[in-house]
Amino acid sequence: MLNVGIRDSVWHRMIMTRTSITEVLPLYHPTRILLVDDDTDFLGRMSTQLRSRFQCVCVSTAQRAIDYVRAESAQSKDRLPSADPQDADAMEHIPDRSQRILHCQLSRLTQVFADESRFGTTSVIVANHSMSDMSGAAMLDSLRDLPLCKIFLPDERGLPSAVEAQRAGLIDAYLPKQHPALPDALADHLQRSQFEFFRELTRLFEPALASPEAGFLAAAGFRDAFQRFVSDYQIIEYCVLLDPPGILGLDDAGRPAILLVVDEDFQQASFEIAQAERAPTELLRCLIDGKSIAVFPTANGFYARTMERTWRQFVWPGEPLGDGGLRCAVIDEPDVIRRVCGTVASYANYRNRRLS
Repeated sequence: MLNVGIRDSVWHRMIMTRTSITEVLPLYHPTRILLVDDDTDFLGRMSTQLRSRFQCVCVSTAQRAIDYVRAESAQSKDRLPSADPQDADAMEHIPDRSQRILHCQLSRLTQVFADESRFGTTSVIVANHSMSDMSGAAMLDSLRDLPLCKIFLPDERGLPSAVEAQRAGLIDAYLPKQHPALPDALADHLQRSQFEFFRELTRLFEPALASPEAGFLAAAGFRDAFQRFVSDYQIIEYCVLLDPPGILGLDDAGRPAILLVVDEDFQQASFEIAQAERAPTELLRCLIDGKSIAVFPTANGFYARTMERTWRQFVWPGEPLGDGGLRCAVIDEPDVIRRVCGTVASYANYRNRRLS
């Protein structure tokens, strides 16, 4: 039995809960959950209860699960884009070359959104501890080398084995099948496990995220601003941006928006360049007090004389973030976003094709 199910999504409700807001990861997008159990009735009930919130694949034997995960892993070896050495070498403001490569790789995360196959990535495997062809422990041990989060669903007899498997680091969590609220409890574990999957996948970026360019992530008020951004724009996937600094988010239909964060130096440069370009007086008034953020569809994002008639559509009110001089604004102007984000493959289109 191999069954793939996708239904109309409530991804933005499921993904961006308190778990996600307390830590903004470098990258997050919808993934698959693999359910493995030789009790096909239980498997069918559980997948039906979970599919309104998760993209589930159901497999009824341990060997089929192994084959499925191995095949999927072989097709998606490079889940993160690689850095271009020439682009990395051009980042002369970063002395350490290894740091340059990390920054360059981080700056290319937007390329992930062009590839529809990202939605087919398996992030979590949920398995019965005992199946007719192989024990759940043996199955998961054979997949130990893969960056999957692993959850056991033991019956009463299998609880000691589940405890031992967790102590041995073979699984990340377990829930008894007899749990009185199993679907909801499992959904909570799945949500946390999906974020843990991306935390591990993107751990290599930790040094880059500790750099001054990413300092906005720790700014007072940023997580609240991010939460509002996610809620207002129904964001289901996102990545961190360093240039321009902020978060690129996509909704279910693949519509992009940027939570842009600027500092006082950017605001001052924005005003001075606009002044040198003889910008309209009204625009200069908006910029001089530092309360508005202007980003233009130009090579450097600053005002140019070609913007004289259209400048108003590229100015947004800036929301202060704490006392450090940072301000943020949500940018959804397509001409500006094209500077950052190219072609996007949406989750809605992926889901519709899988259903057709």
